[in-house]
Amino acid sequence: MIPLPLLPDNPPDAPATSRALPTARPRCAPPPWDQGHPAWLWLDSEIPDDHLARFVVAVVAQLDLQPLHDSYAGRGSLPCAPHLLLRLVFFGYLRERPSPEQWLSDVHDSLPVRWLLFGLKPARSTLYACRDRIAPFIDGWHQQLLEAAFLEGYTTGQRGAVDGSFLRALASRHHLLSETGLRRRCQLLEEAIAEDQAAVGRTRRSLCPWTCWLLLVAVVVLTTPPPPAAVAVELPSDAQMMKLLLPPRLRPAWMASTPGGRQQQVRGLRRALRRWRAKKKQQQAKSPCRRKHKRGKGEKKVVVCVSEPQAALGRDKLKVFRPLDNVQILRDVDAEFILSFGTFTATSDAGLLPVLMQRCQRLTGRLPSQVTADHSYATALALAYCQEHDITLYTPLESLAAQPAKPEAKYGKEAFHYDVERDVYVCPQGEDLRPGRPRQESRVGGNKVQTVAYQARKGACAACPQRSRCTQSKKGRIIKRSEHEGLLEASRQRMASAAGQSIYRLRKQTVELSIARLKRLLGGDEPLSSYGKPRARIQVGVATLLLNALALFRARQRAGYLPAAEDGQE
Repeated sequence: MIPLPLLPDNPPDAPATSRALPTARPRCAPPPWDQGHPAWLWLDSEIPDDHLARFVVAVVAQLDLQPLHDSYAGRGSLPCAPHLLLRLVFFGYLRERPSPEQWLSDVHDSLPVRWLLFGLKPARSTLYACRDRIAPFIDGWHQQLLEAAFLEGYTTGQRGAVDGSFLRALASRHHLLSETGLRRRCQLLEEAIAEDQAAVGRTRRSLCPWTCWLLLVAVVVLTTPPPPAAVAVELPSDAQMMKLLLPPRLRPAWMASTPGGRQQQVRGLRRALRRWRAKKKQQQAKSPCRRKHKRGKGEKKVVVCVSEPQAALGRDKLKVFRPLDNVQILRDVDAEFILSFGTFTATSDAGLLPVLMQRCQRLTGRLPSQVTADHSYATALALAYCQEHDITLYTPLESLAAQPAKPEAKYGKEAFHYDVERDVYVCPQGEDLRPGRPRQESRVGGNKVQTVAYQARKGACAACPQRSRCTQSKKGRIIKRSEHEGLLEASRQRMASAAGQSIYRLRKQTVELSIARLKRLLGGDEPLSSYGKPRARIQVGVATLLLNALALFRARQRAGYLPAAEDGQE
């Protein structure tokens, strides 16, 4: 028998029968195998040294997982080891299998996964809970990888390129409702919930309607006497028999069959109604000409997706109108690192550049001094933000896509010369367009921009010989000048230079490749594997984290330095 050591504050003559100290409760359940188990040793000998599973072990070993461990309450049954579950998540994404249902099949079928988990077989609910649990820690893990890249000198983060893409949301494109449909469904659900609450207070439980129907059919069959043999009976058709045998539908097909499901449905419909009101308010904030339908059928109809109200509604790469998730990234031009990322509900890229810069400041602690972006980011507010934070933005103000030349094209704003001294625009025919009163106009994100409308004298445009190429308005041609018009003109001159064109060409060679890799990790053209914007952020965040880990691994490989990682780290 081994004697227990005495506590420091115990007297030396303490009796030998003193109680043993309670052992600390383990934080997680141990896996079935350890590094000395024969099954794990056999799998370790079968997995090559350059296998993807060993890379996953090295990535998890570099991350600080203490906050993830602290997120467990420490009560109840022991949880599965978080670092082992994180290995499974990362390995699933790298194999283009981002769904917990796919991870569950890998647990039983994949030998590398069994090696990663030391024989652990988590339940389906554990995998879904792990996917949601890691959400608050993804940004911190990004910071750790990017800080390591900066400290080891693999990048400086001074030059970046911005681009985005639309990913298909999991919600169906066939369940888009307007305010009338949403309110009608809410009314039906509230009536059904009131019936459920009234049924709770009854002393006797009411019979199921389908049970009553079955009893009625049985009574009719048993009590109906057989017809006489001499009488010819006309048998009903198969369609009539099926119509008689099918029970009546008491509720719509979309309504849940349980009281708890109906409660959840009405909460989701109320969220959809709030989203509909927000979209309607945004539409009303636009000018009347922008609110009209392209085909001249009045204003555009505002609809939302019932199962994913926060999803953006637009056309994907195949021109199919459906719920989408707008994914944006800021990629380092001089290295393969992604400095910032985000998932948005916007249907365009306008107004998203400042948000990406703010996230870059939070993830890296710095801002790039040079950024390239396509024409969809070229707004006056984006240029003003870049000037305020000493960022040089290279972006064309118009699309660079090749368009056929039109001999009778209408005059654009660039055809009018602005005279700074007189504060007037001069049209191609030499007529002056004089300024009106300044006014505030709304922009994306609730921002305001001061603009001034320039217009020619009354009757000048009506008698102009070039009226057909200039305007069809009875008021004549109107040119609007923003308070940031000087920034737009400076950007146009910057992009017209040879140096600006060479810098802009780097965007296609860098950020577009990262967007393609990101979409491949998320399943390519397949929809995302979960509902809701928060879980879409999780998927994009994990995929971006792995791309940064791969970039750090390649940079260390080129430099001849790879940190030692223990494959069996517990």
